Amino acid sequence: MEINTNTYPSVGGFDSGGGMVHLRLEIDQNKEWLINPWDEEAQDFLNEMPTDDEQLCLFGFMDFDTDENKSFKAVFKDGIKQIKLNSLSKKLNEWCDKNNLPHESADEILLTEGLTVDQISWLEDWVEQWEEQA
Repeated sequence: MEINTNTYPSVGGFDSGGGMVHLRLEIDQNKEWLINPWDEEAQDFLNEMPTDDEQLCLFGFMDFDTDENKSFKAVFKDGIKQIKLNSLSKKLNEWCDKNNLPHESADEILLTEGLTVDQISWLEDWVEQWEEQA
């Protein structure tokens, strides 16, 4: 069985050199997640791409601008969901900073008096994206 790239359109195969293969989720030109199945017995990732939504995987993040690295293990579909929700949360916080609004839930912010039509529209779109992922 293979990962359905229609379900996960932002992922694709990637060869990082030296014969290492991964499933790659590109965030932008300088940020990426590399995903490989996890071998519990060996306590290491496998040099192959995930083949199943329910497969335990290692998710490794790299930001080439800051040299930030982080990783976590999760079932493939849950890890992808976690990445997307974290990305949405970061997007909301950045938007709040730009708009001088507190870091609260989008639903709470929507109750704020004096929001512009554009701000309300942005928040409603964000809530819709969140609900699609959650």
